[in-house]
Amino acid sequence: MIHKLASFTVKPDKVRDATRTIAAFVDAIKRDEPGVASYESFQIAGTTAFRHTMTFRDAKAEQRHRTAAHTTAFVEALYPLCEEEPDFVDATLVRSTIR
Repeated sequence: MIHKLASFTVKPDKVRDATRTIAAFVDAIKRDEPGVASYESFQIAGTTAFRHTMTFRDAKAEQRHRTAAHTTAFVEALYPLCEEEPDFVDATLVRSTIR
């Protein structure tokens, strides 16, 4: 499994646009990417900051995700709403209740 975390902050007047864009993106991942074991989006309470967690079954699934048309569309829609481009980091799972 490959785990990634993404963090970004949107402009205060763009939160609603961002949440709609994120919802459509996550729906597309759920529908079209069986190699994505999980993809979750969180908004930090009381802020315009977001965190995404993603788990890919393997490197091939991660590559498919990166090159998917809905990923390209998401980047084109989301990045202009952000104060800075999202920051991505690799993560190592320590423990989870997800089966």
